[in-house]
Amino acid sequence: MQPRHRPPGATSLALLLLAPVFAQAQQTLSTPLEGSREFWGVFQKNFRDWMTDDRTGGIRRADPLQLGLAINAESDATVQVQIPGIGFAQQVHVPAGTTTWVPVDSAAQLRSSMVPERLAFHITSNVPVVVTGSTRRFQTTDLFQVLPAGALGKRYRAMGYKPLQSELVSQFAVIATEDNTVVRLVPSTEIIDVPAMSGHSG
Repeated sequence: MQPRHRPPGATSLALLLLAPVFAQAQQTLSTPLEGSREFWGVFQKNFRDWMTDDRTGGIRRADPLQLGLAINAESDATVQVQIPGIGFAQQVHVPAGTTTWVPVDSAAQLRSSMVPERLAFHITSNVPVVVTGSTRRFQTTDLFQVLPAGALGKRYRAMGYKPLQSELVSQFAVIATEDNTVVRLVPSTEIIDVPAMSGHSG
């Protein structure tokens, strides 16, 4: 199936979630596994940056966070990865039939809630590629398929799980690919840290 065409100037949004959160775009999409030449994505917040030491009972920094992108190409590819908010820009060559791992500075992780951060990564390639993101910390590793730019839309539904701990909750992130983007959220339950947005979906 071909992606539904949007009118010129239409703003695209990317909705990113961590498993086991589920998102459904309200439009017809081609499979991301077919490969694409452009992607948008973001590294969402991993589990706590500080934790209680089992031996001493004191507070210590959590194990190091490792972020990265796995880029797979069927043909020789030249790929650009950019994260303007932290000054990250890297060009990598991916030989045909291989996967190349691109380490990303941990400063690219989202750290706030309901506050815009210029931490989205933008990937472009001269040939179609498939991209998988990874945010890794001991016992809290997440992988996600990065959606191609052609799969982005303007309407989404998101579903999460009940909080397991005060810090272990479902989450989603919205990426605006153009300036002056306005997003309307219609929650069916409370959004943590934003009590005024709790309510019911229409």
